Amino acid sequence: KQKFQEGVDKCDEAIKLLPNFGEAYLVRSFGFNNYFGYHQNNLAKQGKLKLLRQAKADAQKYIDIVPSDPAGAINICQIICNIGVVRDDDEDVNDALERLTKLLTSPNLPN
Repeated sequence: KQKFQEGVDKCDEAIKLLPNFGEAYLVRSFGFNNYFGYHQNNLAKQGKLKLLRQAKADAQKYIDIVPSDPAGAINICQIICNIGVVRDDDEDVNDALERLTKLLTSPNLPN
C-alpha cells in the first residue's frame, strides 16, 4: 500500500526538528512526485502542477543542502520532465536534458 501522505508528514516532522536535513527534502520530493505518478489520472491539471511544484521545490532544497549528490540532479530532472508532460511544454524537457548533460560532465560522478 502506498502511504504517500504519511511519508510526507514524517518528512515535515523531520524538517521542523532539523531544517537542514537534506534527506527529508529528498524523500518528501519523492512522495509528492510518486503521488503524482500513481494518481495523475484522477487529478486536475492544477492539482498535478501543485504536487510537482512542491516536489521540485523540495528537490531544489536538497540540491542546495547536498550539492555533491548526483541523485538530487537526477530527481529534479524527473520532476521537471513530469511538469513538462503536464504542461505539454518541451521547454521543461529541454531544461531537464540540459541539467542531465551538465551532470554527466560533473566531477561528482563516481568513476
